This record gives sequence, structure tokens and C-alpha cells, in this order.
Amino acid sequence: MKYYFLNINLNSKSQVDLWIAEKNIAPIFYGKSTIDSIRKNNKEIHNLHPQAYRDAKLFVDTFDKSINEESIIISIGEKDVYLYKPISEVIEGFEINELEYKNENIKYIRIEILKKIKIKECPLVLVSIKSNRYISSGTFRDLNNEKYYGNLSAIKYCISRSNQTIINFDRKLQCLSSLEFETLIAKILEEIGFFVPAYKGGFIKNFDLFCKNLSKKDLIFHSKTIKENDSLSVQIKLKIERKHFDNKSDFYFCIWSTIKDPIVLTSNEIERILNKLPDSTIWLKNTLYWINWL
Repeated sequence: MKYYFLNINLNSKSQVDLWIAEKNIAPIFYGKSTIDSIRKNNKEIHNLHPQAYRDAKLFVDTFDKSINEESIIISIGEKDVYLYKPISEVIEGFEINELEYKNENIKYIRIEILKKIKIKECPLVLVSIKSNRYISSGTFRDLNNEKYYGNLSAIKYCISRSNQTIINFDRKLQCLSSLEFETLIAKILEEIGFFVPAYKGGFIKNFDLFCKNLSKKDLIFHSKTIKENDSLSVQIKLKIERKHFDNKSDFYFCIWSTIKDPIVLTSNEIERILNKLPDSTIWLKNTLYWINWL
């Protein structure tokens, strides 16, 4: 099974609900470009910049030759997530008598909706997929990559409505959205005894979270003593490589790291810490309600 994400926008306006829900059609636009000009990379006709051309070419190549029932596509509307499959080859020339489409040779596939799910009922890792700049900046994106493991697991859950069995702890952490992962770290620090004023980071370069020891005693965290009224700075990333490690934060939390340092805490360290923190563990299990906890 192959998985793809389709943004349906025209003039900076989302048209997912119109096309997917009302017309059962998944389109791409790109002006007067034709399927043949995209297939043959005839720049005089398609006149697309490189990234737009790559997206258009992927769409045409994926659905050009035969009905590809082994693909699942996801699009996110105003209130709903749509999971659907193609039931036709790529076609062009859809006629729609509305002014905003007068300069468009619409290229499209006919689809069958597999699931229509309210955004509020989907795992956050799936509905927040457009927070990934690469996903949101394009039209048609290939999700068949290990870095989308959490998104794909959530898609499988939404299709089957069966909890997913995920054994390795690092894979479980991949099933958190970036916001949920930051919240988990904040919950851990709170349960250890720190005051964490804000759970959401990313507004200050090199730092994601700040926490302070407001207790009446010293706190020991990962062999570091934090005295009363002292603060900690934290940076959180999915993966830490040498280029990310500037030693400006007191601790770095991540799922994986290519470097070893006492202040870099990976999924292994996070799992060991959670084994001593029942409240944070319960929060994690409630958040990842859609996976099996063995």
C-alpha cells in the first residue's frame, strides 16, 4: 500500500470539501498545463517552476497508467479528514462553469472515499501533518518514508478503527505530534518537581521550554543538581544531529540522536524516566489512545 497527501487549493483557498466530498474528484490545477506536457516535461506548455512540476509529475505518474487501488490519499478539509482511493486513471478537462476556473485545465482522478472522519476525532499526529512545511508547501506529497511512520500508523488506525500494535518505544513516540511530544517533556519535568510556565516552544531560537525549581529543596535530574529558584532550559527535536547540538540548552530531548552526550536524552532515557513517573505515563497512554499498550 502506498500513501499520499493531496492539498487542494486555488487562489490560496482550500477546496478540499468541494472536490472530495461533493464531487468525489481529486484534482490538481497548474493552469493550462496538460497531462502530456507534464509527462514529457514540455516547459513551453506547462510553464511550471521545479517544485510545482515535481508535484504535478508525481500525481500524473502515480495515476497515469492504470487504476491504482493500492494507494490511499489523505486530504484535510475545514472540519473533516478524508481518506480515499483512486478509481480511475488521471484525466483532464473537467468542466466547471465558475469564473475562478476559467484559466484552469483541471487534471484529476475519480475517487472512492474510504473514511470521512471529523478532525476532532483523529489522532493529532495526523491532523497536524500540515504543520510540516514540506507537506503544506506542496500539492501532492509522497508519504512513503520512515519519517512519516506516526502519520501512517494514524492513517491505518483511522481506516481500520483498530488500535495499532507498536512495540518499540521510539516508534510510539513517533506517533505523537510535535506539540504532544513537547507536552510530554513538560509533563515529565512537572512531575519531577519543576514549574513549567508554558508547554509550547519554538518562539525563541535554541530554546523550547524553560522550567524553574520552585520547591523548597534541590532537585536532581539526570545527575544534575538544580537548586531552589534555579532554572533549566530545554530544546526538543525528533532527531538531534551534530548541527543541532550547540550546547546552549541545559538539556536536549529527542527520539534519536547521532551524538552521545550526557545532556542529550533520547527515547531510551525518556522511557527509563517515565518508568518512575506514573502520572506522565498515564498521560502518554491516554494521548496515544489509538495504539495498544502491551
